[in-house]
Amino acid sequence: MVGAGGVSYYFESVSSGVDDYYLAAEPGTWYGTGAEGLGLAGTIDGADLHAVLEGRHPTTGAPLGRAGKVAGFDLTFSAPKSVSVLAELGPPDVRTAVLAAHHAAVAGAVALLEEHALRGRRGHGGVSQVATAGAIAAGFDHHTSRAGDPQTHTHVLVANRAQGTDGVWGALYGQRVFAWAKTAGVAYQAFLRAELTAALGVGWGPVVNGMADLAALPAAVVDRFSTRRAQIVAELAARHREGPRAAQVAALATRPPKPEPLDPGTQRALWWDRAATAGFSPADLLEVLGPGRAPATLHPAGLAAELTAPAGLTGRRSGVVARHRYQAVAAAPPEGLDPKSLAALAAAVVAHPDVVSLPGRTLHAGATWTTAELAAAETAVMAGAARRLDAGVGVCPAAAVESALAARPSLSAEQQAMVRRLCCSGSGVDVVVGRPGTGKTFALDAARAAWETSGTAVVGAAVAARTARALEAGTAIPSTSLDSLLADLARPEVRLAPGTVIVVDEAGMVGTRPLARLLHGAEANHAKIVLTGDPAQLPELEAGGAFAALAKTLPAVELTVNRRQAHAWERAALDAVRAGTPAPAVAAYRQAGRLNFADTAEAARNALVADWAAAGDEGAAMVAMTRADVDDLNGLTRAHLVATGRLTA
Repeated sequence: MVGAGGVSYYFESVSSGVDDYYLAAEPGTWYGTGAEGLGLAGTIDGADLHAVLEGRHPTTGAPLGRAGKVAGFDLTFSAPKSVSVLAELGPPDVRTAVLAAHHAAVAGAVALLEEHALRGRRGHGGVSQVATAGAIAAGFDHHTSRAGDPQTHTHVLVANRAQGTDGVWGALYGQRVFAWAKTAGVAYQAFLRAELTAALGVGWGPVVNGMADLAALPAAVVDRFSTRRAQIVAELAARHREGPRAAQVAALATRPPKPEPLDPGTQRALWWDRAATAGFSPADLLEVLGPGRAPATLHPAGLAAELTAPAGLTGRRSGVVARHRYQAVAAAPPEGLDPKSLAALAAAVVAHPDVVSLPGRTLHAGATWTTAELAAAETAVMAGAARRLDAGVGVCPAAAVESALAARPSLSAEQQAMVRRLCCSGSGVDVVVGRPGTGKTFALDAARAAWETSGTAVVGAAVAARTARALEAGTAIPSTSLDSLLADLARPEVRLAPGTVIVVDEAGMVGTRPLARLLHGAEANHAKIVLTGDPAQLPELEAGGAFAALAKTLPAVELTVNRRQAHAWERAALDAVRAGTPAPAVAAYRQAGRLNFADTAEAARNALVADWAAAGDEGAAMVAMTRADVDDLNGLTRAHLVATGRLTA
């Protein structure tokens, strides 16, 4: 977002440094049908842009709706590094062709936003939205990165003003703009590939995260002009961090001042010197080009079938909205596609016979749909669980239950109620919702004892193998990964003993499809399923929501009393984390002296390993967020054990 006074950045900060020459030759350009409606076209005049961002008509000065704190939204469309290198090192006609393709792709992305994302806010909180007459957008071209590398990109400043189809001027619904920003970026990449394929006959590598590089431009050359990426990667390594958010932090931390401006001839010569160190010459650059050709076309039915298959758009989400399918379609063809083809293919996906519309609309996403296959899996889960409420499986004699409870006198009333429910209900599917620290595992151990005393076999499973191992360690229930269990149930020669109880831990992480297969296999083997977990904790790795739905519709058992944490403040802190408000929890742990700090990431890791080693036979665990953290901590730990003689060759 850009504040009401932020326009000066585009005329001052952004225009300083290497980009001065280009801005002098190529000043900002208006984009969008909304700008056309105000008589704004071609080169941007600073006074006109100031007026629009302040909510005034650039000619008459009439107000364009009420003024607000947000003047506009900054979107950046950046060409792949290989394309930027081609533009800046290539001869003038190649550079002209690349920039023309880039501008066409930006215009296409803005048009996509106009059609799908730009909605006028109406009512309190924007609860009502109206289509608009289009964007009032200012595009500023830049050709270098802050590290002085070739980087063709355009900042598009979309004014937070639009005239609705109701004739009223007002602000845009910002959440919808943000929701569509990534899709617009992927669409820009697809449009750019199509334009360059047609103009210069270039070939493309694989599309990764919506972007592809030129296939014929050596990676070594691209790396020579990726200084900023190298800086960010080095910062991530120093911080022992990974992921998009960490990369954003690293980018800000390593953001250099803009270099002193150079005239294009000098800059180009320096770039060619750098390319030469990678063994790349002007003749090699021309080898990247070929005869212009129409991009390869995708078959609508084939693409629609691919994207509506279980591994497609509903692989990780239960509900799909327009931006999801537009993004997936735009990322599909290596040679890109034009805006009309994108719209046609996206329409083909939603028109596929397996697509099912879901009721209701969201403010920033619009209509939602799923597939008939996934909907059938959801129906099978819910109907199967309801059908087996009185299946009569996993029932223990009362004496066995009471004996197991008596052997564990510390069980609370709600834990005892959980054991009695699981062992006496006879339901084919029972659900336990256990909040953190409520003693779910201890209660499951009591249920296991009652089942085994009654001659009932018990097996356990979890999505993660380590969770299955923890389940087995805490309950003595032989446990395995859910994938392994499902594979066994799918084999005709594998039959469970009738009445077997299958306990699934962290069931909130189980996707709808595997849960449907599990319930089907359990019913075929006349087995009982016990699903334990917490919908408010770890989410599904695949399209899910079935566990939460079962917890609401079945007579679920809920454990609410935290028995693990002795202090009231710590119990309250865990409740805050569960509710999605970690700030009070962090403050409470800090006040209690339970947080340790270090000046650097390296120092923190060294302290963590030292504390682990100091725990000795008492035992301690090191928990880390990312694989990079885990690798580093394991390496430090091994080095410590070697140095202290506890680990030898």
